[in-house]
Amino acid sequence: MNKFPVQYLYSMQHVQIKKKNTSKISPVLRALFIIGLIIFLLYAALLIREFTGKALGQTQGLLWAIKDIFTFTNFIIAIITAVIGYLILHFLLSPLSSKSS
Repeated sequence: MNKFPVQYLYSMQHVQIKKKNTSKISPVLRALFIIGLIIFLLYAALLIREFTGKALGQTQGLLWAIKDIFTFTNFIIAIITAVIGYLILHFLLSPLSSKSS
């Protein structure tokens, strides 16, 4: 007698096929995610810097610090450094991903 009914085996094969189709995200989404993460980390570092040492964030408060770091210049710097950081990560990690394929 079979341990598993035929319906169970069919449903397991169907689930495995579904996982294969959805396991990878597109390269564009991956790039946007990495760039967004780098921008978040840059702004977090700027905000932390406003509250360390003798910076004005300690006396002026959180809202002042947020207004101080979210400027057009900081945004342009964050975009440029995030793209550079993504390109560096992409070229450093691409040989590793091609070996595993």
